[in-house]
Amino acid sequence: MAETKKTFLVCDCEKSMPLDFPRLKEALGEHALAEATHLCRVQIEEFERIAAQGAPLVIGCTQEAPLFLETLDEMETPPEAAFVNIRERAGWSVEAVQATPKIAALLAEAALDVPDARSVRMESEGVLLILGRDQVALDAAAQLADRLDATVVLDIAGDELDALPPRLTEAPVFRGTPRQASGHLGAFEVTVADFAPAAASARGTLRFEGGGGGGRSDCDLILDLRGETPLFTAPEKRDGYFNPDPGDAVAVQKALFELTDMIGEFEKPQYVEYDAAICAHARNNIAGCTRCLDLCPTGAITPAGEHVAIDPYVCAGCGSCASVCPTGAAASPCRGASSP
Repeated sequence: MAETKKTFLVCDCEKSMPLDFPRLKEALGEHALAEATHLCRVQIEEFERIAAQGAPLVIGCTQEAPLFLETLDEMETPPEAAFVNIRERAGWSVEAVQATPKIAALLAEAALDVPDARSVRMESEGVLLILGRDQVALDAAAQLADRLDATVVLDIAGDELDALPPRLTEAPVFRGTPRQASGHLGAFEVTVADFAPAAASARGTLRFEGGGGGGRSDCDLILDLRGETPLFTAPEKRDGYFNPDPGDAVAVQKALFELTDMIGEFEKPQYVEYDAAICAHARNNIAGCTRCLDLCPTGAITPAGEHVAIDPYVCAGCGSCASVCPTGAAASPCRGASSP
């Protein structure tokens, strides 16, 4: 793929790395190479001079990245800058003298112009559905009540649970059995059977009244503390769905900690590009290829007539579909790019 010509600033860190600059220059081809020995201090003016030329920069140092970025921010039109760690990854190794090929590879990798992947946005307002069977779910709701808008649904048999009714109703509590779930972070839908609210007059034990009907929860986040089969396949890949073992207090607390930060807008890469025109899923209503459907661990791919539909909000970027697609209809957005 075509590359933008860049200027590489490579510093031997006060001669603490035995860099072979001629070989590095040869490896970089048409890219410019500026040699330095104390770029972040004594030679900072040389850095400013090179940056002022306007070419994109690749700086062979990550430790002093804040200083270099601060220097660029002071410029009227700063060039783009990227950083690569050649010191800890090669130059300071016990085999540093023989590390020139590795350093050259690290620099060459940084020179690649990899196209940015498209992305989708997900928004969470902090509406949380907590599923559980016992006191663990009630305790989680109490712990999160001041940060998230939580609702508890307890999947239990009967109308009573051996748990004390909360002295302060910080989160609504219901009984119900989840039947179906769909969606993703910011847009989950969960249908519940045998739905019933907790009785306000419950005393001594948590009691539920009415019920027998169905309900639906529209929520941004799900904390599943039932300890049963997850609501989704590949649950660890479903953004916004947390499924810790309710018997593992550390895992539960870790999930609660992560949930408190799940408010706001989130950006997710669109991992797959799909070209329906060359999809071999079906022709003339006759089913053909189903390889991607069979392998997708998250269920992000569904039949859509003679083609398939790939939900970018559910896709976790495992690459299974692209690896088995016989026509290239499903592919990485970076298809055709040089491998680093």
